[in-house]
Amino acid sequence: MFGRRDSLNRRIYYSRLKSIPPLDALLSFRRKPPTDLNILRAMRAAIVWRGNSWRESFDQAAKYGLWLTFPFRAIDPIRRFGGAAKAEYQRGYARQVLDIARLALVNGLTPKDYYEGGLAGRHGARELARFIPFDLYASVAFGLSAFRDRGSLALELDKFAFERECRRRGLPSVETLAIVDREGAKSPDGVPLPELPPEDLILKPSRGSQGRGVALWRWDGSGAYTDRRGRSLSSAALVEEVQARARRAKFPYLFQRRALNSTELRDLVGPALSTLRVVTVIDETGQPEIVDAFYRTAVAPDAAADNYHSGGTWFPVDFRTGILQAGFHYGFERHPVRERFHPITGAPVAGRLHPGAAASFDLARRAHRAFPDLLVVGWDIGYGPDGPVIVEFNVPPGTDAGTQNVYGGFIGSRFGDLFAFHAARWLEANVPAGSRWSFARPPATAAAPAKPAIPAESGAALPVNRL
Repeated sequence: MFGRRDSLNRRIYYSRLKSIPPLDALLSFRRKPPTDLNILRAMRAAIVWRGNSWRESFDQAAKYGLWLTFPFRAIDPIRRFGGAAKAEYQRGYARQVLDIARLALVNGLTPKDYYEGGLAGRHGARELARFIPFDLYASVAFGLSAFRDRGSLALELDKFAFERECRRRGLPSVETLAIVDREGAKSPDGVPLPELPPEDLILKPSRGSQGRGVALWRWDGSGAYTDRRGRSLSSAALVEEVQARARRAKFPYLFQRRALNSTELRDLVGPALSTLRVVTVIDETGQPEIVDAFYRTAVAPDAAADNYHSGGTWFPVDFRTGILQAGFHYGFERHPVRERFHPITGAPVAGRLHPGAAASFDLARRAHRAFPDLLVVGWDIGYGPDGPVIVEFNVPPGTDAGTQNVYGGFIGSRFGDLFAFHAARWLEANVPAGSRWSFARPPATAAAPAKPAIPAESGAALPVNRL
């Protein structure tokens, strides 16, 4: 349904400098020590500049002129959020300005990252140096995944194809009941449907993220469906409306069976399906390892999705024990106080065991073994009456300053260690010795896995997919 051009566009997106570009992308790494941070920076710089035409390089370099606007861009966030950060963290305005300048120049983080991530609570250059911007993480994450890819990356652009692959590989997933494209409604098998199924339905675009375009349509029992605004449409009218959306978007929409939360979560959920985001990375031995996890819950009483960007709240989860920790609400930068109670039910959350954590973590590891060509994946897993179920997957999974703050920063964490290990191997395979992105003292990769990170089929060599 989505082809080579879509994959190429994603590669271009993750290989381009964005916003105010990082200064480290201009550096030569030949005389720098091969620290984990420098390894990630060198890989990102190689992705950005390698193989560019003169015009492409000029366009990238021209973005550095945006540094002239940085002082003006920093003023508004400091004005809007500096007072709340000062009250909560006892960090004065002068120190906040110094932090923001240091993070921008050294780490490449923005004032928005500083306040949304609660970094005013981290004091000193050494603590702040452990945090990296999403663009650095995402460029490396996607580059590493593309390097190993055998076709699984394309599934992120087609939610139904991913669902079908999950079922083929024995993984429980949400169920699509109808697909609506420019021609009308059809079953998952491609048979035209005269009517939509008479039950509550979740409508979502077949591609997209952050809960955009997701809606709940409730079956009223008498031939119509009602949305959150109270609009009531017949099956034919609803299909016609979604068909028009599909024409404009140029991709299909899915009607899925509404997945329900387990009753074990009754005081920990809002109206929408609440999911665990479980991040797995292939380790040094080629096995998936959980490096991050958090629990998401909707806040709005009529919400159709639990995404943070849709106004939800997320609670970090200790993936060794399944214990929930104090959470982060949408708009945290305005009121930087962690949530210890569920925003709708009022039930205590921090310190409680998520009843489906162990089963969900096992499912995430099973899923990654089923898609071994992906290096890092964020699995969205709901916990329903019949156990955990996969909703979708994300490459790269969102890892911003806020999620990094939970474990003290990306650099030095197990997540960062594994990324640096794989990035060092990527540099060895893709960057010639003596290049400005290579190190005079090569990074240590002595811990290389005894077996391939991706099981080779029929003894064939693993493919090298160069970004």
